[in-house]
Amino acid sequence: MISQNHKIVIGGDSLDTKVLCQNLKQEVRDLERRVNILQQEERPNLHCINHFADLLRQRRTVLRWVEERSRL
Repeated sequence: MISQNHKIVIGGDSLDTKVLCQNLKQEVRDLERRVNILQQEERPNLHCINHFADLLRQRRTVLRWVEERSRL
């Protein structure tokens, strides 16, 4: 858990890591829900599942990176 307010500067913008982590966690939960719903369809669209699964992996990677940087 992030205890201090750290900032990450990206392209001249300063982002609060606590807010960024909260937003990323919500996005990860939303993507997990979407993938689960798509997988449960009678005739799942594999292209859509793969697309959202790729987005989910990317967001998880970014979330881990932000969490690690916020601990430094």
